[in-house]
Amino acid sequence: MSNNTEGSTPLSAKIELSSSRYQSHDGQDCRVILTNNSDRTLNVLKWQLPIEGMWDCDPFWVKRGEEVEVYLGKVMKRAAPKPHDYITMDPQESIETDFDLSEAYNISKAGKYTVELDTRVLDVGTQEPKTLAKRLDDTREFQSLKLRSNIAEFELLEDRSPKQVGGVDSKWRALMASAAKISEFRACNTNQRNELDQAKEAAETIAKEALSVLSGAEQANPAEALRYKEWFGKYTQQNYARVLADYKNIVDALTTKQIIFNCSMEDCRDGVFAYVYPARPYEIFLCSAFWNAELTGTDSRAGTIVHELSHFNVVAGTDDNVYGQSACRQLAINSPEEAIANADSHEYFAENTPELPM
Repeated sequence: MSNNTEGSTPLSAKIELSSSRYQSHDGQDCRVILTNNSDRTLNVLKWQLPIEGMWDCDPFWVKRGEEVEVYLGKVMKRAAPKPHDYITMDPQESIETDFDLSEAYNISKAGKYTVELDTRVLDVGTQEPKTLAKRLDDTREFQSLKLRSNIAEFELLEDRSPKQVGGVDSKWRALMASAAKISEFRACNTNQRNELDQAKEAAETIAKEALSVLSGAEQANPAEALRYKEWFGKYTQQNYARVLADYKNIVDALTTKQIIFNCSMEDCRDGVFAYVYPARPYEIFLCSAFWNAELTGTDSRAGTIVHELSHFNVVAGTDDNVYGQSACRQLAINSPEEAIANADSHEYFAENTPELPM
């Protein structure tokens, strides 16, 4: 099966709600039905797909009117997948998964809401999972495909306590207010602390350099900036301003905020570099792929810190639309709006390997 980044997919998604009207004490129970519409058995990479009942990606648009509700779950930076990261779907088979949307989205104000699944299938094929995984391990060339569902509607009949304020978890705000301005280490040994000090310093260096070249090009001719176009696509003044603001916030986080490095390996999975809860700045959970990475360069420790900081709602609010340099380059060509909101794109611009001039 041959795929391209913006091509069609043999998969379809449908969402169903348990009710159209909810009281404040009700959960917003949602069923996701993923179907293989082809006549072939498919192996589908599970990442970014809500098919295991776990909140480790942000696959839904939950809106009250035009206001997008804040996602409260985790997001992960991943290395190449393993065979167990795929799920096998027989021809015409459907997989159903149930979620309570209120567990991971700030559904608190009374009113009418819409819910839509809008995500990407990062890899799908008829080959065996071990073959698909080996290809990505060798090339990191994810071939992502858009996947969107129907739009479901419901009404929340009464207000309830908000879970976030200004993009920050309500319970987390008090911790932020009392935080010091130096790094905090949780469950990190001495060697890990030393390596994290080096990685943070290197992250600050590449983030400042990224900000500097963006600021310089803004005063010259940003429409011709090769490095910007490589990772963020065709220039528009609005998009460029968004990226520039993102790096200002990343540098600010690295230089003025308390970053919490959590080495506990809590909820770490095979092949994960790190993860964060975007509504809980500035805690970064570090996993095995982070410790195996080089200090600088592509998918480095320094770059991973930039990547994870970009996820925080108070920094840049990025998503994991695609992973890997090849997919990021294609995203920049096909969908600049998604590229400027993609965490790996921010990381690769800052790492700048292979080196590109602005």
